[in-house]
Amino acid sequence: YGLGSTAAEIDDDSFIAAANICDEDVNLSAGGTEKRYTINGIVDTAKSPAELLDDMLIACQGSLYYSNGKWHIKVGAYITPTATLDEDDIVGAISIQTRNSGQDQFNAVKGVFVSPDSNWQPTDFPEVTSSTFESEDGGDRKYADINMPFTTSPSMAQRIAKMSLYRNREQLVMSAPCKLTAFQFEVGDTVMINNTR
Repeated sequence: YGLGSTAAEIDDDSFIAAANICDEDVNLSAGGTEKRYTINGIVDTAKSPAELLDDMLIACQGSLYYSNGKWHIKVGAYITPTATLDEDDIVGAISIQTRNSGQDQFNAVKGVFVSPDSNWQPTDFPEVTSSTFESEDGGDRKYADINMPFTTSPSMAQRIAKMSLYRNREQLVMSAPCKLTAFQFEVGDTVMINNTR
């Protein structure tokens, strides 16, 4: 039922690092802690492997990608950059996209998770809103709807929703051709950019 990959096609280091991030305890505003991310649920083999993977990746704000002959995974947590690219590394024009289109932009997130308090049935999690983003959009509330079939904690669902909201509102996208010094980076790596101009 999987993708038919061999063990040699799995980048173990990225999966171990992702698992360690998921196992970290995070503080809850109501007190106590919980694991950053968990996947809980039933796998329906009537769904395609791609659909199942997408559902599982939502539960950890993750991305799965195939690079250099191996599957790698990144989960939703900030990793402090250890390298900086500057003018010596950039070999062409820098392109900046400053705003998402209004059609793709939202300022609130709602959706469903699987609630143990509702006999494991899909239930609305408390919506995540931002008065700042709503004000930027002229006072109109625009929702994104997220289905989290493998998330069973309302606080975890809200944390995932908040990350989705803030990722959507990041208004700056930079593209630039680089020398081979940038070849060390993978999809999802965090990199510092220093451009004095």
